Amino acid sequence: QGILKAKVASSQRWESGKGSLHEEGSAEVVPGRPSKGLPTWQAEIYVPRGGDSLGSEGKPRMVCIRGPTRLKKEQAAEDMQRMERAIPEGQKAVRTLASELLKMRGRD
Repeated sequence: QGILKAKVASSQRWESGKGSLHEEGSAEVVPGRPSKGLPTWQAEIYVPRGGDSLGSEGKPRMVCIRGPTRLKKEQAAEDMQRMERAIPEGQKAVRTLASELLKMRGRD
């Protein structure tokens, strides 16, 4: 049921228009799926999809890259800052960093 709630929240965010308002490089810490009943946090960053892909308003299409879920909001904020620093290197670098953070999640 938690997964369903997360999917509904994500689709409601998009339908409300919030998903289309994100600018390149915008990042925030958002609530994640609860883990064993505890709240979690997750970094979320929007980067250009790449190529010549433009949306209906003529703006570059954006893709959301999420970091791992964290029990501490401060840890998710650190992930967000690291992901923001990777933006100049492009979407692939941000995605690679997010994958590395996921692999390291159990070691922090």
